[in-house]
Amino acid sequence: MSKITIRPATTHDARWLLKLYQQTIRTVNRKDYNKIQVNCWAPLDMEIEVFERYIDLKQPFVATDGERIVGYSDVQPDGLIDHFYCHHKSQGQGVGRALMNVIHEKANEMALPKLYSFVSITAKPFYLHFGFDIVRENEANVRGVGLKNLLMEKEIG
Repeated sequence: MSKITIRPATTHDARWLLKLYQQTIRTVNRKDYNKIQVNCWAPLDMEIEVFERYIDLKQPFVATDGERIVGYSDVQPDGLIDHFYCHHKSQGQGVGRALMNVIHEKANEMALPKLYSFVSITAKPFYLHFGFDIVRENEANVRGVGLKNLLMEKEIG
């Protein structure tokens, strides 16, 4: 993998973010969630407009390896990390670390006291590695199906 760079997402990235989102959930998260949960979480018929709105509202940033998007994330004004996804073929290659470093930089710029996220069972070890603590177990309702996740947070300020 060549050097990972981070840049703001644009609406032109929506199709790639949607595809990355679906592929990651359907491959990486599949080990911790059943087929019904995965299909509700990342339906194949999800409209591109969902990700265009996400980009407009949440202002995510993308990790690229040359021209290819290999991950994306965001951090919101209250410290919420809403999305954090790395391409299934780029796991363990520094993409997540690069994204988490940018999250921490932005959190410091915004003088946030803490970061928090509703983390999948799959991502729990990654967040623990970066100093997040488990606050509580959570059950999200996604298109009528329950998905267990964890509310995790990290004091930073």
